[in-house]
Amino acid sequence: MAKKAHTEQAAVVECAQQLRKIGDLLDWKYKLLELIIALQRMQNDRKT
Repeated sequence: MAKKAHTEQAAVVECAQQLRKIGDLLDWKYKLLELIIALQRMQNDRKT
């Protein structure tokens, strides 16, 4: 029974690590998107 609990715990840890990687990737993409939007707005402001 202890081996099964260890296996389940390892699966939970692996899942948590994968979710963290996904969260970090999404955060990075949103920051990049915000930068692109800011630069585009600056460019549009110069045109007007």
